[in-house]
Amino acid sequence: MNLTINSEVDYQGLFGYNKGTIKNVGIETGEIKAKAFVGAIAGMSEGLIENCYNKATIDCTEGDWIGGIAGRIKKGAKVSMCYNTGAINATTSVNFGKICGIVGYCDLGSTIECCYNTGNLTLETNVENPRVAGISDGSGKIDSCYNTGTMKLKVGEKSTSESNVIAGIGAQCENGGCICNCYNIGALVFEGPNTNVFIRKAAIVGYVGKNSEITNNYYFSKETVKGWGDKNSNVDEKTLDIHCCTTDDKLENKWQDLGNNFKKDEENINNGYPILKWQ
Repeated sequence: MNLTINSEVDYQGLFGYNKGTIKNVGIETGEIKAKAFVGAIAGMSEGLIENCYNKATIDCTEGDWIGGIAGRIKKGAKVSMCYNTGAINATTSVNFGKICGIVGYCDLGSTIECCYNTGNLTLETNVENPRVAGISDGSGKIDSCYNTGTMKLKVGEKSTSESNVIAGIGAQCENGGCICNCYNIGALVFEGPNTNVFIRKAAIVGYVGKNSEITNNYYFSKETVKGWGDKNSNVDEKTLDIHCCTTDDKLENKWQDLGNNFKKDEENINNGYPILKWQ
């Protein structure tokens, strides 16, 4: 399916607002231009999105609540067995602007499972609190997902907040959230002035809130980068279960450690790195 959208309003995608079930839908080509609450499949979802994918390019002018599959999911919604390979590019003048490979924001009680992103994301802004992540932002659950796409954040001198985030899986895992059984090999690129800019740059999660769960996550990076960027003072660092793989302890061999939803990449469709069983 080809999808072309050129709009100046919010809630854009194949479906603007989903409250039911969307299954077996694929966007092969196209370009989506819109403002906020944008996803190739749904701008907003309160239902189920399953076995869907996006290959179209997404360009947004407000850069908030943007995802390759859905802009935001809430009220127990789920995104399952979906993937994004399309590039996502955004500029924003809105504080807390966020773009993510699968879902722009996943609310508490909602779930993203068995999904992956290979698309490259770029967010450019001169305001505070921008967030870029390979899978999602929010306080929901991210389970058995992976990212190989490059995350790029470009900020100006006014972006001085401590909440500037660039991360491989979750921008934030807020109060009560969960990131488990995930991995990242995507590069993290930050461009900005050399002074007065704080950045939470992390291979897995940019910020961990209290009462959140970070379990059984892995990453490999050619640069020195932490698995997590920052955390609530009540969070014990020892509970953040994130493993940095090396050239000797290879991530390619972790498919069994990642859990029952992964398998070995025997056909080299992901350069030898673990893939999901449905792939």
